[in-house]
Amino acid sequence: KGFLGREGEGSSDKRTFEGLIENCSGTLVKILKVTEEAGEISRRAVERIREMDKASQSISAALQQLERIAVGNKILALNARIEAARAGSYGAGFAVVTMEVISQTDKSQKVNALVSGLIKNLRSLAGSTLDDLNRMNDEDRQRVEQCKHEVDESLRDMQGAHGEMKKMLTGMTEEGALLANDIGAAVRGLQFQDRTNQR
Repeated sequence: KGFLGREGEGSSDKRTFEGLIENCSGTLVKILKVTEEAGEISRRAVERIREMDKASQSISAALQQLERIAVGNKILALNARIEAARAGSYGAGFAVVTMEVISQTDKSQKVNALVSGLIKNLRSLAGSTLDDLNRMNDEDRQRVEQCKHEVDESLRDMQGAHGEMKKMLTGMTEEGALLANDIGAAVRGLQFQDRTNQR
């Protein structure tokens, strides 16, 4: 089987032009499939980041509740301290406890503020990452569609060029056969004439 293959035969042989087109097509399809799979993975990543953002919103809401509780505890402790001062020496021990409650409340508020800041930064990073991933997904989708279109056009062009080349070479082969017949006839004629002259 030659490079151009034979009429009516399969073209899976890599040495034929049809085989090369088929292999090229298969490779391009695989590349597009991998690109689409990568896009799907990044779309899933977008969904996970959105879920993480929702979870961080819930944590922020819980921290706000803790802050309100801490403020309430502080007010309660201040009221208890006032009552302890009114009780005089009998309330001295209770005053120490209220001071410790206020101190612990202050510490919890600082931790609360720190965690709130971390969550705010996390949400900011998640938001910018989501923007980047969404933009990348849109661009990838457009590029994949463009590549599919270009691959289809290129394969059609290659198949068209192959058909033209095959026709041209077939025509050249037929003309070559006719020329070979003409040359053979001429040589035989010359040989006959030479023999005649010799006689």
